[in-house]
Order: sequence, then structure tokens, then C-alpha cells
Amino acid sequence: MTIQGNRDVVDITSGTIKAGPLTPPNSGLTPYKVTPGGIYSLSYSSNISYNTNNGKQLFVNKCIVYNTTDSHPDGWFYILDTGSPLIIRISETGYYSNYLFAFVIDILSVDNSGIGTVTVTQIG
Repeated sequence: MTIQGNRDVVDITSGTIKAGPLTPPNSGLTPYKVTPGGIYSLSYSSNISYNTNNGKQLFVNKCIVYNTTDSHPDGWFYILDTGSPLIIRISETGYYSNYLFAFVIDILSVDNSGIGTVTVTQIG
């Protein structure tokens, strides 16, 4: 699953999700299809960077993975760090529980660059 640093981002200043072209299931974020009831290992690598007011480049070592699962109230938003794999279970209930979405968050996303990759492996 690929995250575009200037596109797949929640922009806090504008209060919007900057996302690419609409794709099913009706979201600008690109969905990654999973099997409800499955257990998945997620890992993240990235060269996404933000730029500060003084021209300094900050690399983004975290992303957010989203999955709507009604029966897992503790798991809709998962924070994924580079170098720290995460195991999640996808329940069989929820609106679009068969999709994962990934994005980053920034105060102002106009100068973001780079790509992040979430590797998704079904392990159960």
C-alpha cells in the first residue's frame, strides 16, 4: 500500500483530507483489500518529508492505518512506525471492514514530498 506524502494526508490547517482521485469504496484514499476475519502483519518504510519554516526537512517515520471494525472498538486507527511491525486482526463486521486505508498527518501539506510504503502480510 503506497502513501503519497503530498496527497494521502490529513491537512490540519485546511481541515481536509488531501487525497488523489476517488476510488472504490468512495474515498480519495486508495483502499487496500483485506479479508475480514484475517490477522495481518503491517510494516512501514518511508522517505516522506515535511519542510519547516526555516527550510529544514523532517522525515515522517509514522503513518496512520484505518480500518472500520464495529466489533473492535480499540482498533480503527493504528499508528505504524518505521522499524516496528504491528499485528492487527480485522473483524468480520464494519462498513468497508474489508479495506485498509493509510495516510499521514501534517499542519500544512503543500510542501510535502516522498512516498511511504505499508507492507501488508496476512498471517492468519
